[in-house]
This record gives sequence, structure tokens and C-alpha cells, in this order.
Amino acid sequence: MQTNAPLSRVLTVAVLAVAVGLGVVAARRWLQAPPPPPEFRSAAVYAEPRVLPNVELATAGGRQGPATTLLQGRWRLVFFGFTHCPAVCPGAMTTLDHVARELAQTPGTPQPIITLISVDPRRDTPEVVANYARHFNPAFEGYSGTEAAIDELVGVVGIAVMRGTPDANGDYMVDHTSAVFVLDPQSRVRGILTSPLTVANLVHDYRLVAGAKP
Repeated sequence: MQTNAPLSRVLTVAVLAVAVGLGVVAARRWLQAPPPPPEFRSAAVYAEPRVLPNVELATAGGRQGPATTLLQGRWRLVFFGFTHCPAVCPGAMTTLDHVARELAQTPGTPQPIITLISVDPRRDTPEVVANYARHFNPAFEGYSGTEAAIDELVGVVGIAVMRGTPDANGDYMVDHTSAVFVLDPQSRVRGILTSPLTVANLVHDYRLVAGAKP
């Protein structure tokens, strides 16, 4: 039986054309594939932003009001600490000062307000915590409130706080989670930056959370 050579060649060309066409389609799909998700170094981003409770906070100069109002309008990097903290808090605030200075030199990045909220309102009045924050950088803000307000706030945000028993001199320690929280301009918690709290990690992850290019 003889093979029809012209027909065979036509079929071969048709098969090759289909294969090439499928390859082109696959290549286009690969080229148009969405980029991989951003890689965070030490951040966890919430699928749904956490809304702050409507508790009262206060800062220097008699400025006070609901947390949702006082903390809105700008991106923020928020650290929960206290002014009698011997090492962790000063170290974190110093790191955040370097973060603020580096972000100021990064075009296209929303500039955050570095914010300290005291977990020791018995000793940290609004003036005390605000002055403490400004000691590290004049642009930093510090807030305090009643113990009930602070406890409700840290409970929603996800901070663990344990206040010790005062000694004979009235001194005591406060153990707390050491992390930095990212708040968006609607005063919602968008994510948490955890250890290691290095300048490079904080800058990199904050920019991703805030929508800037890494």
C-alpha cells in the first residue's frame, strides 16, 4: 500500500503548526502570570485589618480623644513600651529612629509617624511618655491613657502585658511583647513586625505593607 506523500506532509505541517501555536499560548500565559507575592522578612500581615477599640488616649499639650481619631490620617509604626524599661524599649526606639531617617531618604514611601504607646499608665502620664518619645526623635509621638483603656487596646492589638508587684520603693517591672505594629491612615492595624527588629527588616517590611516598591 502506497502512502500519499503530499497528504502526509500536509498533516505533518499541521501538527507542527498546532504545537507551535500551543507553545506560543503557553509562553504568553507564563509571561502574563501574576508576580509572586512579596516576601516579608519578619512581618505578618493580617488578612483583615484589625480595627482599634474606641478607647481614650492622650498625649502632650492636653491633646486627647479616641484612639481611632488620634492615630488616623498617616501611616504609623507603633511600639508598645514604657519609660522605665531598662533596655528593650530604649533599644527599640533607637532602632525606630534609624528607620525613620532611612525612610525619609526613600522616595515613593509613605512616611510613617513613629508612635510609642505606654503599657505603664500608672507612671507614664501623657506628658512623660510624649517627652520620652521625643528624646529619641523630635517627630516621635507618645500616648498614654487609663489602665483600663490601655488594657483594652493591647488586648485587641495582640500585646501581652504583665505588670509586676511594686517593691518597697514603688518600683516594678512590666513585661510586654516586643513588636512593632503597622497602622494605616484609617488607624487600622495592618500587620505586625517581629524579631529580629533590625533597621533593614523594618524598612523592607514596612514598605511592602504600605504598598511601596521594595
